[in-house]
Amino acid sequence: MSRRRVVVKQQKPQGGGMQAAMKEMANFEDGMPTPYIPPDKNTLYVRPAEALRRMDVSKLIVIWPNNVDSTRTIKRGRRIPKASGCPSPTVEDMSQVLEFLQLWHAVEPYKAYPREPWVLGRVRVRLVDEDGVPWNPEVPDRPSLMKKMGELMPNLKSRIDRISKAKKDAEALARAEKEKAAAAVAAASQSNMKKKGKKKGKR
Repeated sequence: MSRRRVVVKQQKPQGGGMQAAMKEMANFEDGMPTPYIPPDKNTLYVRPAEALRRMDVSKLIVIWPNNVDSTRTIKRGRRIPKASGCPSPTVEDMSQVLEFLQLWHAVEPYKAYPREPWVLGRVRVRLVDEDGVPWNPEVPDRPSLMKKMGELMPNLKSRIDRISKAKKDAEALARAEKEKAAAAVAAASQSNMKKKGKKKGKR
């Protein structure tokens, strides 16, 4: 069986080792922005980690968030009925469900979905063994696994907490913007009153 070796790449200073590092530090101290280094799109995490040596990642089935997203159309990648999907799932949501189902899988967090390149992440899943027997009889094939994901992901605590925090942050931002706008109106009104008072005093 062929094996795919996964290496997490670490960025190194370009050209010159210590000299390049010193130059980069000098630029930072001078207030120059640090150049953006995009993540390696081939980064891959195997769960559980010990499964890496025992499975060929390239032969695993691939599932994208869009495939199980109830907010997406079939044209945009949904592969199960809308009622069976989950709104705006993340690759981490998918991975947690796979861990619950005790399915070995790999997470590729920086792979871009071809139809919507701004949607990042996908999972590769080992559904059957070498003899074609499902590892988990509850999800023997890709469609049943995607439906199970759509069923379980909305109940994940991490997802519920994430959505709740995002909602609170949005509400706080809206309040701040509203207060800022009200303060601007009050300041403008006060300024106009002062101008009118000066004009009356000149008469």
